[in-house]
Amino acid sequence: MGCFSHVYESTERAHLTAQSQASIDGGRQILGRQPGNSPAVETSAECRPAAQYDERSNLILDQVETWCRRSGAPADRSRDMDIVVWIISGLLAALFLMAGSMKLVKSKAQLVADPKMGWAEPFSEGLIKFIGAAEVAGALGLILPGLFDIATWLVPAAAIGLALIMVGAIITHARRAEWPNVVVTAVLLALAVFVAVERLGPQAF
Repeated sequence: MGCFSHVYESTERAHLTAQSQASIDGGRQILGRQPGNSPAVETSAECRPAAQYDERSNLILDQVETWCRRSGAPADRSRDMDIVVWIISGLLAALFLMAGSMKLVKSKAQLVADPKMGWAEPFSEGLIKFIGAAEVAGALGLILPGLFDIATWLVPAAAIGLALIMVGAIITHARRAEWPNVVVTAVLLALAVFVAVERLGPQAF
């Protein structure tokens, strides 16, 4: 009985092995491969050009994307910064145009009558008019040369001039302990320096 069982098991094992080998051989025939050829390294003649085309396409797309990142992003940042410089220049121009015009139009007595203009009392009327004219000229110099693309070097020159005026204003207000005015003047100084640096450097015309 044991011998018969052993023979039966051997027969079944041989049968299953034959079926498995037949299935493998059939799959190879369907795929067009001969036994012994590895599917991992075999590539049909029809698939090979398509694979090479896809590889070249991906390489071209990668190069285009790299070029766009290198050329487009800095240009966008530069354009955005130029807009910022123009906005700050316009703000400074408006403020200094109003302040300078007021010094030119009003007399010293009228200016000193304003509590906010008490700093003008020790100065002569001629010096006050000169400061007003310098502020108006600086305001126009921030905008007009760049707007009409004429003598654009005047833009950073105007910004530097207004910055120097603000240094003097900070000293004057500090001597009178007018600290709120010192803070405001310091902010205007920083903005004027910013415009001067940008127009002399990365955002030059």
